[in-house]
Amino acid sequence: MTRPLARRVARVAALAALIAAAAGAKGDPEADKAKAAADVVFREVYGKEYDRVRGRGTPAEKAALAKKLWAAARETTGDPALFGVLADKALAAAAADPAGFPVAVEIRRARLTDGKDRPEQLAGLAGVVEKMARVEKPDRRAKLGADAVELYREAAEVCHDQGRDADQAAHLARAAQAAKALLPPALAAAAAKDLAADAGDFEADRRMAAEFKRLAAQLQARADDPKANQAMATALLRAGRPAAAVPHLRASGVDRLKQLGDALAAPAVADRLRAAELFRAAAADSPADKATLLGLARQQYEAALAAEPNVPDGNRLRLLVKELPPFKAVGVRPPAPGAVHELFDENKELLDTLVKGGGAVKSFGWSTADRYSGFGSLRVVEGTRGGNAFAVFLAESPPAGQYRYVRFAVKQVKGTRLRVGFVADTVPVANYVFGAAAAGEKCVRLADAPPAEWTVVTRDLIADAGVAGVGVSGLWVETDGEAFVDYVLFGRSARDLNRTALRPGPAGDPK
Repeated sequence: MTRPLARRVARVAALAALIAAAAGAKGDPEADKAKAAADVVFREVYGKEYDRVRGRGTPAEKAALAKKLWAAARETTGDPALFGVLADKALAAAAADPAGFPVAVEIRRARLTDGKDRPEQLAGLAGVVEKMARVEKPDRRAKLGADAVELYREAAEVCHDQGRDADQAAHLARAAQAAKALLPPALAAAAAKDLAADAGDFEADRRMAAEFKRLAAQLQARADDPKANQAMATALLRAGRPAAAVPHLRASGVDRLKQLGDALAAPAVADRLRAAELFRAAAADSPADKATLLGLARQQYEAALAAEPNVPDGNRLRLLVKELPPFKAVGVRPPAPGAVHELFDENKELLDTLVKGGGAVKSFGWSTADRYSGFGSLRVVEGTRGGNAFAVFLAESPPAGQYRYVRFAVKQVKGTRLRVGFVADTVPVANYVFGAAAAGEKCVRLADAPPAEWTVVTRDLIADAGVAGVGVSGLWVETDGEAFVDYVLFGRSARDLNRTALRPGPAGDPK
């Protein structure tokens, strides 16, 4: 570790705020003036050195200048325009020669955002990683090449979500080129298979979207059409949206489907079990949808067992769950084994450990009144609570069973501040804050206020913490009001997290 973890984490808060402010300032006349002023400052302080090194400097001098400018950008507080100018100049210097590529990767990774420009940002990062790989020895080249392929694949996935089909295809093509050029033959062949499967998933998703559009048009013309309602219910169930299917099941004109709609709309454990049995019965009569319906039955059994572990006949149900196939939404492949670790969704054992942990709160525990996914969530009222309750190892290029990204869902109905923190024993790895940062607090500040509706946060822990090879063992939650936390997952990549299906809750449809 080149500098203490605490210093790296401390800088992330200001860095994230500056990036967000700079991203939101495009097209603003005042922002243009601020950028012009920042350019003047840059020229005054670094202009001569920058021109000399960029023009006649050695590779080592260019890399050193890039590091210097990026360090200055990270130390900049309260001036997004100056941060942007410094970061841009640092990137230009870093990208000029292989010696600076590691700094260019760090800059591009730190400046990733979740907006419409994310695919281009991911592709830019992948391009630098690809350039790095081409000048490395074979083992390092393969590692970096695999990273580049994954980044291009994520860019394609985001383009697909944005409806940019041509760009999605272009990013998949770049991924294929990178795999062929940088990976050993066996790995390149596996990557080609994955990319073909991605293309197939995207096409299936497009077909489903067209089917939804067609059915919606039919129902708009005649809302009580039984056949159209049944077709829409089937399509929604295949997509993993049981709550949205409820009104269409009830309007389908088929007795068993009406019963299924009633069961899915009710929150009681008995209704979960009844829905599961109805799904199993439907599977026996529908060979084409058998796997989907049995997967939905398994979801309902799991939800019932999570809500009431001591449900009558629970051991039989647990054995049955193991025999039923997991649900797979049409057009979405589940992540590979070991690619995602569910820390908390229905994990009451973790809650029990945290209840016995440190900190003081007015109230802390499991809530079925509000949730993002599944049957309940973690509810915290006025205070701080947490503890060491798990073991997750972080890695820059994680193999199966190690991780890099974290995802969690949060909501706060009262109060002005929310913090979700991850620690290694007692040492902070990353603190994520909605609202004001406390004096001297080491954190990533995500927004000016906690979200009033469920909001999903996905973060690169390696980029936020600035280190790899560290274990995460604890979760802490702090609020000055009433907050809910749900759906805490660790993933090898953002793509793997995106492939993780949500569990339906009491009334079904996760957001």
